[in-house]
Amino acid sequence: MASATTAKSRPKSGGLLSRLSFRPLVYGYANARVHGLYSRLLDADEMKALLAAPTFDAMVEVLERTQYKDELVALSLRFKGDDLIELAVSRRFAYFAAQLLKVCPSADRPTLQALLGRWDAHNLKVVLLARRQKEPFEKVAPYLVLAGSLKESELQEIYSAPNSEEILHLVRIAMGGDAASGSSVGETERFRKLVMQADTAPSLQPLMDELDRMAYRMAASAASSCTADGGEVRRLVQRAAD
Repeated sequence: MASATTAKSRPKSGGLLSRLSFRPLVYGYANARVHGLYSRLLDADEMKALLAAPTFDAMVEVLERTQYKDELVALSLRFKGDDLIELAVSRRFAYFAAQLLKVCPSADRPTLQALLGRWDAHNLKVVLLARRQKEPFEKVAPYLVLAGSLKESELQEIYSAPNSEEILHLVRIAMGGDAASGSSVGETERFRKLVMQADTAPSLQPLMDELDRMAYRMAASAASSCTADGGEVRRLVQRAAD
């Protein structure tokens, strides 16, 4: 009788209690690592020093005493002033995003990658504009924010594609196939037409807008697959889209 009672009172392995007790185990390490990364961001005193800096060069001097030093040194031979600061911050952000992906539990990594997909859209816009304006890839490469899934080598391949058909093929491969270009036949066809006209259309703005929509669609889709925190992720995506 006692054993029967114990068996009835014992929580099932797939029940709520087991899920609640498992979350700290799954997210504990990632949470600790993220707090460690967060502690290395600029503190209040450093932000006040930046606000008080009278020139961009003075701001660079402040940032050289922080975690941005390596990026500033690497870029200082080619860039100065606000360009130097903006590019150094972008590079550091890409590094930060890569660290987040490393510590993120594998089940949630696709959602984080989808949220970072806006930077894939940004990089595609930079590359397609450079191609259209016949700017060398090496000239625009520093302006890429490699925080998404697209690598610089993939972006260079898209830039160097011999025709629009190959651009479409490479973009679809890089961004996850037709699912990236639209959730309906109409969206997929619109995306295809805009990419096919990338080298000849009077303006690239419609394609630029579609790339932004594509990034937010993918993020919203990933949020829908989240069981525990999907609602919060969807709210983050909506705020970013607004």
